[in-house]
Amino acid sequence: MGKVMSESREEVGEALGLKDSWLDMVEEANQELCFENDRTDSQSIIVRDPLGIVAVVSPWNYPVGEIPLLALPALVAGNTVVVKP
Repeated sequence: MGKVMSESREEVGEALGLKDSWLDMVEEANQELCFENDRTDSQSIIVRDPLGIVAVVSPWNYPVGEIPLLALPALVAGNTVVVKP
């Protein structure tokens, strides 16, 4: 059983509508985080290192927006993503 074309178009439109929040996430994740400690006159820096390969397994037919939603955070962190729809 398939999906009606109008529903498919709506689903793709919703997935593309999330791109702005995804881009905001990329900008936020790429900021260097540096904290000053006044008590010890020291500085702490958070460094994000990639973990490696991330597998994204999702249904092939629904929802379209799930693949980018799962893959983007891993890509932002510098990981390689393998997608199996």
